[in-house]
Amino acid sequence: MISRVLKAVFGSRNDRLLKHYGRSVRAINSLEPSMAALPDHGLGAKTLELRERFAKRVQGVPEEERDAAERRRSPSSCRSPSPWFARRRSACSTCAISTCS
Repeated sequence: MISRVLKAVFGSRNDRLLKHYGRSVRAINSLEPSMAALPDHGLGAKTLELRERFAKRVQGVPEEERDAAERRRSPSSCRSPSPWFARRRSACSTCAISTCS
């Protein structure tokens, strides 16, 4: 009974995740026209610009922490994700996050 009321007020976990993912998708899709308009050499320049921005953001962060953060964020580094059909996901043993799959 209480769970139905909470779900009606806050939405299900799936609804909240879809809302969050929808924001990310809209932000990414808004970048598409500007990227599609770039010529090939413009894409190369954009790649260099993004690499420089990334290097500035991680400047001063110890290499071990950068590597650990990259492993946590990279879905390809996960070797044992929870199955998609699992109702309650446990943390992945490789990346130690519960959203890995």
